[in-house]
Amino acid sequence: MPLSPSHPVPVRTAPSGSLGRSVALFLALTVLWTAAATATPPGLAATSAQGSPGKKNVLYLNSYQPGYKWSDEIFDGIRDVLSGQTSHVVDLQVEYMDSKKYSDPILRQALFELFKYKFRDTSFSAVLVSDNYAFEFAAQYAEELFPGVPVVFCGVNDLRPDMLPRRADVTGVEERFDLKGTLDLALALHPGKKRLIVIGDRSVTGIAIANQVRDQLPAYRDRLEWEFWDSYRLEEILGLVEQVPPDALIFFIPFYQAIGDRFYSAEEVVAEIGEHSDAPIYTCWDFLVGAGTVGGRVIQGREHGRLAASMVLRILSGERASDIPMVAPLGEMFLFDYNGLKRFHIPEGDLPRGSEILNKPYYFFRINPQIFWIIMVALALLAATLVFLVINISRRRTVEEKIRAQLSFLTLLLDNIPQLVFWKDRDQRYQGANKAFAAFFGLADPAVVVGKTNPEVLPRWWDHAGMAEEADREVMRAETPRRRM
Repeated sequence: MPLSPSHPVPVRTAPSGSLGRSVALFLALTVLWTAAATATPPGLAATSAQGSPGKKNVLYLNSYQPGYKWSDEIFDGIRDVLSGQTSHVVDLQVEYMDSKKYSDPILRQALFELFKYKFRDTSFSAVLVSDNYAFEFAAQYAEELFPGVPVVFCGVNDLRPDMLPRRADVTGVEERFDLKGTLDLALALHPGKKRLIVIGDRSVTGIAIANQVRDQLPAYRDRLEWEFWDSYRLEEILGLVEQVPPDALIFFIPFYQAIGDRFYSAEEVVAEIGEHSDAPIYTCWDFLVGAGTVGGRVIQGREHGRLAASMVLRILSGERASDIPMVAPLGEMFLFDYNGLKRFHIPEGDLPRGSEILNKPYYFFRINPQIFWIIMVALALLAATLVFLVINISRRRTVEEKIRAQLSFLTLLLDNIPQLVFWKDRDQRYQGANKAFAAFFGLADPAVVVGKTNPEVLPRWWDHAGMAEEADREVMRAETPRRRM
C-alpha cells in the first residue's frame, strides 16, 4: 500500500491557563497538518500507537504542507528508500507543520505541547526532519520530546555550528546550492548584465537561503551590483519588476505569499513575476524551472530525501548517528525551460553539455536513437512487403488477363462450331453450353442452363435426356471421353 498522509483535522477549544492558552491558540488556528503514514511493503507499515516488536517507529517532521513541491519531492525520496528495502519494517509517522503559512512563535510552543501529549506513549527509533523550521523545532525541543532518539535532517539551509543541538546523535543533509555555477552561466548567456536582484521573503527558510546567497556574492563584486527584495508584498514586487533596468538579472528564492485569503505557492509567485518582468529569472531549485524561470544549476528535493532516508536506515541497523558524516551535495544538473530559452533567444548550443530542457517540443528526429532505428527497420520491412505485394498483384493481373483472353477465345470458338457442346459438374448440373446447344433445344440463351439439371433444361426431351445423363455418368466414372454417340 502506498504511503499517504491523512487529511488535516481542525479542532477548536477554549483557552485555560498559560499552557492551555498556547495549546488553544494553536488549535484555534488549526495549523497543524497531521499525516499518519500507512503501509508500503516491504519496508513500510502502518503506524500504531505502541508499535510492535520488529517494527521501527520513525517520526518525520515536515516544515511545510502537502502540495509544496519541494517537500513533496523530499517525501517521495524518503518513500523511495524506505519502501525499497527489506531489512526493516518501518512505521513512518508524518507530521506537517505548515510553516509557510503559519510561523508564529506561539504556534511553535503549541506544536511542542501537542506533540508532547500526542506521542506520550510512542517511542521512536529515529526522528527525521526536513527544512529549517522543523530543524529548529527539533533543535529546541527534541531532547525533551524524544530523549536519546537520533535526529536526521535534510533540506536545511545556512547550517552553522551554533544551530546544531548540543548532542552527538544528529546528522543529515545540508541544503547547499551552486549559485556560482548558475550566475556564471547567466552572465555568459546574457552579456552586459551588471545588476542582480535577489527576490525572497523573511521566513525562516527565506532568511537562511538569503544568507547563503550573501556568502557567495563577494566573488562578483567587480562584475555585479546586487540588491535583496525580501520585505515586499507580491503586488509591490510586480510593480518593481516592471521598472528594472535592462542590465538586470533576477535570482528567485522560493517563498509563499498571502494575498487576502489566498496563498500563492512559490511556482505561482515566480510565474507572476515572470509575466511582469523583462529581466531573465534564474533559480537553483528544480521545481521552479518551468514556472517562469529560465533555469539554472539546480538541486533536487528527491535526492535530499533519499540521502536522509539512507542515513535513517543505517541508524536502524545499529550505526550511531555520530558516526554518519553530514553531507552537503551541490546540484549537478543544469535544468532549463524551453519557453524561457525561446523568450530570451538563448540557443540550446550555448548551454552546458548534458543540460536538460523542460517543455521542449517533441520532434520525431530527436527521439531515442534505439527507438529511431527500430522504427526505421520496421518501415523498411513494411516498404519491402508493400513492393512484394504490388509485384504479386501485378503478376496476378497479368495472368488473369491471359486466362480471360483464353476463355474469350474458347467461348468464341465453341459458339461458332455446329456441334452441340455443354459441360456439367459431378452433380449433373450444367455449368455452360454453346449457342448450337441452345438453338437445338430452343433455349433463348446458353446461360440459362447454368446450375440446372436435365429435367429442368430439357423437360420435353426426357428420353434423350435420360440417355445423355447415363452417358455422362459413365464418362465421369471412367474418366475417359466418349465419341460418336
